[in-house]
Amino acid sequence: MLNADLRKKIEYIKIMTRKKTSGSFSGGYLSAFRGRGIEFEEVREYAAGDDYRAIDWNVTAKTGRPHIKRFAEERELTLFFAVDVSASADFGTGGKTKKETAAEMVCALAFAAGLNRDRTGLLLFSDRSELRVAPSKGEWHYLRLTRDLLAFECREKKTSISAALTDLDEITSKRAVVFLFSDFIDSGWERALKQTAVRHDLIPVVLRDPAELRLPSCGLMEFADGESGQTVFVDTASPAVRRRYEETAARRDRELMKKLRKCGADPLLIETDRDWIDPLRRLFFGREHRFREGV
Repeated sequence: MLNADLRKKIEYIKIMTRKKTSGSFSGGYLSAFRGRGIEFEEVREYAAGDDYRAIDWNVTAKTGRPHIKRFAEERELTLFFAVDVSASADFGTGGKTKKETAAEMVCALAFAAGLNRDRTGLLLFSDRSELRVAPSKGEWHYLRLTRDLLAFECREKKTSISAALTDLDEITSKRAVVFLFSDFIDSGWERALKQTAVRHDLIPVVLRDPAELRLPSCGLMEFADGESGQTVFVDTASPAVRRRYEETAARRDRELMKKLRKCGADPLLIETDRDWIDPLRRLFFGREHRFREGV
């Protein structure tokens, strides 16, 4: 049985995501992932009525005549949501925790996938796999994913992204689109992430709480690491301390995003106190643009 607070959260997410997944969002989803659900068939000369977006500019430049790429449908796609539910996922100072932000995005993406007849599955992990939900379709299934994510109470505090990705590779027999939600408070995941990015279309979603990016001016404060338990006192009233903190946080995330791209993934940085719909749409647009260019 779900408690009243959890039922309200699920109902809110259901209503909110239906609004966000209508119209351009669903179309953006289809454009962003259509190239991953089809197989290349041939290149042929452009004919009247062909979609100009399918033009192969490399072949066109070589031959001097417009050519287009043709693809054969390989429907349906499978989306897998791998979500970090370790101790740091329950951290939140901007109105939502990282886990709640992930739940909203999972619900929205699942509904968009459903509108395009794609299947969705779920893997919750800490330093081991905690819960698996096999890929399926239907509104009940999408709401189940949201419920399982919000209701899950993880006893483990630490994170192992490499263990989760290794497990994911074992349970997915075919190529899938994998959304990996985590704050990446972990190390030693590069090799596993690179291997997963080769086998699947991997999109790491880096979740950040505002307090991890910007310190409020609140005087002397004690900070505790939810996963290691270590504590430290920080003088947040000092402008110099706050500036160094912000600079360090920005540098950390720049290096992380660079590392993720180097591994062959397509990362997205989300701040939990801000609307995630625009960054997700920009991701869709960027992928569609690369698909058109044949990159």
